[in-house]
Amino acid sequence: MRININTISGLRSLFLILVLSGFSSQVFANIVKVKLESSDNCSGQLELGIFVKSSDLASTNSFRIGSSSIFLNFNPSVVAYASHTTHEFSANTSTQAAGANWIDQSLGADNSHGLLNIVMQKEVGGSGDYYLNKTDWVHIATVTFNWITPSASDPGIKLHDKFTMFNAPANDGMVLRDLEDFPVASGWDNCSCVGNLTLNTVHPSTASVIYNAGNTINNTDIINSGATIECRAGNAVRLNDGFHARPGAYFKAEIAPCTGNGGGN
Repeated sequence: MRININTISGLRSLFLILVLSGFSSQVFANIVKVKLESSDNCSGQLELGIFVKSSDLASTNSFRIGSSSIFLNFNPSVVAYASHTTHEFSANTSTQAAGANWIDQSLGADNSHGLLNIVMQKEVGGSGDYYLNKTDWVHIATVTFNWITPSASDPGIKLHDKFTMFNAPANDGMVLRDLEDFPVASGWDNCSCVGNLTLNTVHPSTASVIYNAGNTINNTDIINSGATIECRAGNAVRLNDGFHARPGAYFKAEIAPCTGNGGGN
């Protein structure tokens, strides 16, 4: 029996075309674009806004998403996780009932190794779903970090490429939306000097923060051994009742022009 080589070659080409066509329709249909916006809040903290929308590469203009996991890496010698807030989808991008939003399902924060995982679950209460489109950036969460080394050039905050995922509305983790890329935090050197600053923080032994104010700093901090805290104000640094620098801590107060908190790029 003779085998027609041209026929086999043609079948192979047809098979590859079908496979690639199916692969493309699955991979490029629903793609999530993530944006990280960071800013220094001039109180020894870095605030990170997390925004999402449909990627311009997606084949559809809008699609639905369900529960999601945001996984961040950061440099633990520069910043430490402090808190976060999840935000409701806007009226443009949600058909949920009023007040139904993403809620915290679980949180894993490891300041020793620079790992943060926020799992957000879709709240019960609406009959619709959350939509992403190519026009509207949806602010889904704000994460606050404490500066450990505010003069450092990079806090190393980036979206993890293995564990960040956005589920389809089924929320079973079996059907995922693709991500266009995995951004890093940058551009946070926008801290302007405040007139007056009130401090009431318990600083861990790893803290190293410089506080600045154009006029007055009122301080009731507790500074643990090993921490380095400096306060610079244009007119006065007041150490009020409750302020305590423990043995082994470094604290410095001085009258000097406001120069911001440092850090950023």
